[in-house]
Amino acid sequence: MEETDIKNEVEDEEAAMLAEFERLLEQDKSEDSNRVLGQGEIDDLFSGGSDASRGILKALKSSKVYHERLPGLHAVLEKFAHLITLSLHQLSGASVEALLMDITSIPFEDYLAGIPIPSMINVFDIIEWDDSGLLVLDNLLFYRIVEILLGYRDSQEEEVPKKKLAEGRFYTLVEKAIIKNFVILTLEDLSTAFSPVGYVNFRFERQEDFPRFAAVAQSGNAAILAKISVTLNGQGGVLHIVIPYRAFESVKEKLSFTYSQGGNFGQDIVWEKHILSQMGDVEVELKAVLSELTLPLLEVLNWKIGSQVTLDTYPDSSLKIYCNDEYMMTAKAGKIKGKLAVLIDQIDADSKPK
Repeated sequence: MEETDIKNEVEDEEAAMLAEFERLLEQDKSEDSNRVLGQGEIDDLFSGGSDASRGILKALKSSKVYHERLPGLHAVLEKFAHLITLSLHQLSGASVEALLMDITSIPFEDYLAGIPIPSMINVFDIIEWDDSGLLVLDNLLFYRIVEILLGYRDSQEEEVPKKKLAEGRFYTLVEKAIIKNFVILTLEDLSTAFSPVGYVNFRFERQEDFPRFAAVAQSGNAAILAKISVTLNGQGGVLHIVIPYRAFESVKEKLSFTYSQGGNFGQDIVWEKHILSQMGDVEVELKAVLSELTLPLLEVLNWKIGSQVTLDTYPDSSLKIYCNDEYMMTAKAGKIKGKLAVLIDQIDADSKPK
């Protein structure tokens, strides 16, 4: 069910309860002005009577947090998932895939209560927003990154158990140091992803094993929880990014736009630079063509060793240079240190980059 539908349903329930309360008051006035509500009527008002899904207590105990929607945040985190894919691949050499799974709102205390012990909880500061957030790795992702960065390479046929280690084992200093490098890299990519919204620096602060030491917001405050699936060579886990909703106050207006309205979101500068940097390593096939003829098939079939073919060209004629079978330029034939060479003398205008 969509968040808007849930919110509307709660509002309808609250309106129905108020109407029922007013009806009881009117009934009380018409029958006996001194009459007070009985215990059963009070229980029905607060609990919704026989319907356990209604009532004031249900509304008060609801763990759902409602806030202004930030559709631009989805575009930012999609970009972040793409950036971390590239960065983690360069760091580990593994085949990496990062996908944004979900963005939800949740009371901060509820999120902390659901974190298993121990967990790799990384606290980071948001300098420009004067706030802090959490970056949490589940155990599957934690141990997958550690083993890959330590040089472990599994074959495609090898079955790696889903349960890496027994729950409850605390992380070693070496493992924490390895993950710290990954977290710093991740926070740099997160800063880059937010650059269209405004300059912001996510800076690593510390690592915690216990959730109670990572309370960067008050228990009742709303927080944005983003879940990102990260796999290395086909195996991995989930990365959680938790930021208090109050931190987005200064950029809330920009994040209120959708992806198509975001302007800068549609132009991924980092991706463009990466493509340009990688294009220089692409291998292409060059051909220097002396001449081209159109001959009958029968004549070609009659060729033998020693047959002579007359070309419609001269020793000083230009050669045609093809790149992956696409005509690009002309050149003169010559020699350099006893080897055949060509000297470019003209570049086709249509082949130049636009």
